[in-house]
Amino acid sequence: MKNDEGLDFALSRRTGRMVDVTMVARGLACDCVCAHCGALLQAKKGRKNRHHFAHYVAGRATGLCGGGRESALHAAARQLVAAWHTIELPALLVEEAGRRASIPGRVISIRSSELPDDMRGATYWGRDRVRPDVVMHAEGETIWAEILV
Repeated sequence: MKNDEGLDFALSRRTGRMVDVTMVARGLACDCVCAHCGALLQAKKGRKNRHHFAHYVAGRATGLCGGGRESALHAAARQLVAAWHTIELPALLVEEAGRRASIPGRVISIRSSELPDDMRGATYWGRDRVRPDVVMHAEGETIWAEILV
């Protein structure tokens, strides 16, 4: 098997969270679906090839769907960032209309985080129609995070 085949992460139907192939039972007992297309997956844990998830259709493993690897990695990264308790913001130098301002770096304690898809219809669209991947709530402020994979 090539290193670029198979999915490294899948969505557990039991927990609703992203899981690594090492966290679940072998085969269809993993009870997982593709984060991109929603298709049933099986956990492949053989002795020869790298362990991974594969799409399962009509009794056989099939190839990847378009976007499956990226969607799975993106969803796993969102879940990981949402679990952070602190975030370090770097110092910034801002220049606009010939004026300069500096903002010192700092570490912020995160009280809670949300994944916008999981917030029962709440929306966070801004004036530029940007929707964050993770919304982190700290003392008196909200931080939007965008995950790039």
